[in-house]
Amino acid sequence: MRLRNDPNAKSTIQENKDLVLEMENTDQIIFSELFQNTGPIHLEIGMGKGDFLIETAIQNPDINFLGIEKALPVIAIALKKINDLDFKPKNIKLIWGNMEKLFDKLPLNSIDKIYLNFSDPWPKKKHIKRRLTFDNFLINYQKILILKKGTLQIKTDNNDLYFYSLNNLKRHNWVINYYTTDIYSQNDIFLKNNIATEYEIKFRNKNKNINAILSKVPI
Repeated sequence: MRLRNDPNAKSTIQENKDLVLEMENTDQIIFSELFQNTGPIHLEIGMGKGDFLIETAIQNPDINFLGIEKALPVIAIALKKINDLDFKPKNIKLIWGNMEKLFDKLPLNSIDKIYLNFSDPWPKKKHIKRRLTFDNFLINYQKILILKKGTLQIKTDNNDLYFYSLNNLKRHNWVINYYTTDIYSQNDIFLKNNIATEYEIKFRNKNKNINAILSKVPI
């Protein structure tokens, strides 16, 4: 995601330490201390400008939502959106930093659900290891997701990434609960609880199909 440099982004982070953690300055994350409760934890990796995370948190006040994003200007935009709300939800926290460093800071078997919304498809073969459904990422997701019931939800407009992800999940013995090449097809069950991301709305306006996968950690 390319945005113009925001000279105030760093200060925005500093002014919102109650909402955002800096990866480089964060040790082991203890969710009961971070959220001041023991509710379920949902994690969005690559949260972008925060539309999905914020709306999902508002609609699900009994679930704690954690979003991670490496682009500083994007985190600043998400923080502004949260601060502009009439009622600031207490069940949302953000992390600024590289997600690959996150896995060592999270407790094992602690996450109920992970969202991958419109991740970079990395279409070139030489970049395949950067896909968020490549082998090492799936292994790390399995470590932090709750045993037997932890869920991974994927949405993407990129057909190649969709089929790659579906096949790689199967290869790693993940349980596939649901998959589709078009959640907006007539009467698709996924739409019942779907919250559209900013990218999703953009792609839908261009009449692009939206793929989705729901899977659980290997039993």
